[in-house]
Amino acid sequence: METVANLSLFRVTARPGSGLELDLASRRVLYTIPTGYGGPTQLRGSNVQNLLTFAQTVQGQSQIMVLDADTGVVRQVTNVAPGGWGVRWPSFSPDDQCVAFNAINVPGMKDGIYSINLDGSGLRFITGGSGSVVGRPMWKR
Repeated sequence: METVANLSLFRVTARPGSGLELDLASRRVLYTIPTGYGGPTQLRGSNVQNLLTFAQTVQGQSQIMVLDADTGVVRQVTNVAPGGWGVRWPSFSPDDQCVAFNAINVPGMKDGIYSINLDGSGLRFITGGSGSVVGRPMWKR
């Protein structure tokens, strides 16, 4: 039996004049990520915009998602084929124009690091290949 847990993302405001003290009564759920099978969601914040990126299972395959923390709108950035391990470890570019991620054992894709524009266009293979071991992508500023 599989245990499914959820990860809820909240927006919380600071109490006026309190520095970093949070007003937890102001919180509202932005999005709930079903973590389920596939482990952690690898949540990452953006550098410029108020965005979060994470991996989420959609119809049996992990996909890279982007959440706009101002509006609560979530969009799926990748559309990888079902099968294999999937995509994981998303990381925003320094200008927040694209996301780099790791693809492992995905049909039709080499194992390795890819980048994709936030609108889902411009998928580009960066490095890796058959039998290579590639870790988490990190951008140099």
